Amino acid sequence: MVALCALPVVTMFNGHIKVDLIVARLPQKHQDILTYINLMICGVIMVIMSYYHVGKAGRVQQLGTTTGSLSIPFYPVYYLIAVMVMVSAICAFYNAVHFFITGVTINPDTFYEIKSRHKKRKEGAVQ
Repeated sequence: MVALCALPVVTMFNGHIKVDLIVARLPQKHQDILTYINLMICGVIMVIMSYYHVGKAGRVQQLGTTTGSLSIPFYPVYYLIAVMVMVSAICAFYNAVHFFITGVTINPDTFYEIKSRHKKRKEGAVQ
């Protein structure tokens, strides 16, 4: 459950495990194109996965499947998977748009930079 809830954060900061044996040797322009395509494909696949898990949750709910000893129903877990994967898809699309506009993917410092710029603008408006 913890790893599942961390998926949107990992997706937002482009922190998935990757092996770039070939991509690292390409020119930067080609690397940028592949990064954008990769983010878009990840977003589309996550939307498909989310849709699949909503259907699976409905089927599991109709069957009434529960855990063996505690009789906890399984369907909320499938709904949680669907929601977290959809949030991850939104993060992937957001990161793709950000990359398309700025040329860099979002990293944890990006939000601090945005917040500090907003704070400086706000302080400038007050004075």
